[in-house]
Amino acid sequence: MSAVGDTSVRVSEETHQIFSKLAQQHHTSIRGYLARVAEDLRRQHMLEETNKAYAALQTGGQATKSLQEERELWDATLADGLDE
Repeated sequence: MSAVGDTSVRVSEETHQIFSKLAQQHHTSIRGYLARVAEDLRRQHMLEETNKAYAALQTGGQATKSLQEERELWDATLADGLDE
């Protein structure tokens, strides 16, 4: 019986063997290896989305204008008279 929060994913025998070998090479379980792969993919996706956002800023379009407006609002807080 699986622990609370666990679930199963059906994969082909070939895929299972691939993950088994990779997990062994990394001295971990298949479960641990899959968790690592999922986290790596999550981070990669986040970086790709961040890169897309920065690329949009380079075009000089609406994203650039919005960023400049936001920076101007934040710049006004520098002279608000509050001690740091």
